[in-house]
Amino acid sequence: MSRRVRGEGSVSGPRKDGLYVAQVMVPQEDGKPARRWTKYAKTEALAHAKRRAMLAEVERGLVRTQRPERLAQFGAQWFERRTAQVEMKQLAQASLDNHEWAWRLYIEPHLGHLRLDRRELSRGALTRWLAERSRETNSRGKPHSQSTQRLIYGTLRMILNDAVAEELLPTNPLLLVKAPRPSTSKVVPLSVAESTALFAAAADTPRHALWLLLHAMGLRIGEALALTWDNVDEANRRLTIEASVGRRKVGTDPDTGRSITRMVLGSTKTDGSAAVIKIPTVVMTALQRHRK
Repeated sequence: MSRRVRGEGSVSGPRKDGLYVAQVMVPQEDGKPARRWTKYAKTEALAHAKRRAMLAEVERGLVRTQRPERLAQFGAQWFERRTAQVEMKQLAQASLDNHEWAWRLYIEPHLGHLRLDRRELSRGALTRWLAERSRETNSRGKPHSQSTQRLIYGTLRMILNDAVAEELLPTNPLLLVKAPRPSTSKVVPLSVAESTALFAAAADTPRHALWLLLHAMGLRIGEALALTWDNVDEANRRLTIEASVGRRKVGTDPDTGRSITRMVLGSTKTDGSAAVIKIPTVVMTALQRHRK
């Protein structure tokens, strides 16, 4: 790999995980040492493209030249970048909303004042913080669920991982703290008898076709609710899944600080969820009856 002129940044790799590393030095204010800005790519060509884009942003003054001293400052910058990823369709809005909720209610108020320093963001401090969250109760007076605790932990882990990538921390101190255990509850599917009873009870209701779609075709509830008749090819008995309905944050209540949400039509949860699938005869019959 050819050596580059000082100031042009560098590309190295591949690493053990197969990724290439693009790095650019960003001058800092007040004569402080320049910081290294790092991005990763799957190919060497893409890494060089990222390096050139990073250099262009530095030259245009689009990169912050002052190191964030506290977690609150870095967190604000982190969410600015994630918002840009949503706009570029690289991140789902629902995912960003979940991380923002965890940050606003459970991370920034308790840890935001700490410096990006292993002495303040220590294993002990983070262990106590996580233990306090496990003892808290939600708005209904119940302890936070395991999934909520894992979301809080995961959000901070992602933020601190990026702080390490930007060389603001030597290592991620949260990785020394045991993560909340995942829920051990198991999904128990309906038996044949239970399914038969459900469909019999719903036979004369407007939601009969919906229950059949969910049960027989494995659709997520948001995908089923997003369907229109344009998605149904009756002649070939095919169903096109291309969207999903979900609850999204649209604002924040100024009095309570709680998120204001509404049902919004958006993309499917994953790219692989978008598909064209065959409609079973029993489901097709139910859909035709529903349309009448």
